[in-house]
Amino acid sequence: MDELEVFDKIKIGLASDEKISVGMITDVGGVHDESFNQSSWEGLQSIKEEIGEDKLYVNYLESTQDSDYKPNIEQFVEEEYDLINSTKPNVKINLPKNYIAKKEYNKIYIEQNKEQEKKYKYILNDKLIINDIIIKKVDKEEKDDNTICRLNSKDIKFPLYIRNRIDGDYIILKGLNKKKKVKDIFIEKKIPKEKRDKYPLLTDANNNILWIPNLKKSKYISKKDEIYDIILTSSKKEENK
Repeated sequence: MDELEVFDKIKIGLASDEKISVGMITDVGGVHDESFNQSSWEGLQSIKEEIGEDKLYVNYLESTQDSDYKPNIEQFVEEEYDLINSTKPNVKINLPKNYIAKKEYNKIYIEQNKEQEKKYKYILNDKLIINDIIIKKVDKEEKDDNTICRLNSKDIKFPLYIRNRIDGDYIILKGLNKKKKVKDIFIEKKIPKEKRDKYPLLTDANNNILWIPNLKKSKYISKKDEIYDIILTSSKKEENK
């Protein structure tokens, strides 16, 4: 936010006739960069002089690298500053009770953390329906495509879980024995962006990704002519109507 917006918010805060505190987070240039950081800090000091030190307290924390922004903002939040002014255009921090504070250029939002709401992890017993994909155990199956998962219980650790993707997820591909990011597979298979974070993955208790239903098999999956004692199938909900 620019100096005028900060001034307007300070005037609103002073309507209660209480002393308020304003914290500024600099960009990596610091408050003496002879540029935006310095002008922002000088602007805050000018506002303090106009309003009076008995009504307004201003302070700053310098960010020397990108990783400093979040802890600097969190420090001001913990110290209960009334207004935080950051020169970085986009910042997001976690707040208590599953809320987040986001700064997007000159606007600040406080909202529920929807990313947390998206996360799920269920134990797979006999059958689960996740986002219109049905995953179930069967006794026999003739097909051997990506809708079928055959497992040898000696190669994995129980229980089996169905969960959605988290950052950094990868699968060790069947037949290639090399890692591939789950995100890249979703892109290759043209899974819509809004569905990628909800798509079900099969993992074991060691968090190894065993299978991406309908899309890819891992090295832990047995072929039809190999040893296995568990068969899983996946299908879309509409296919079972």
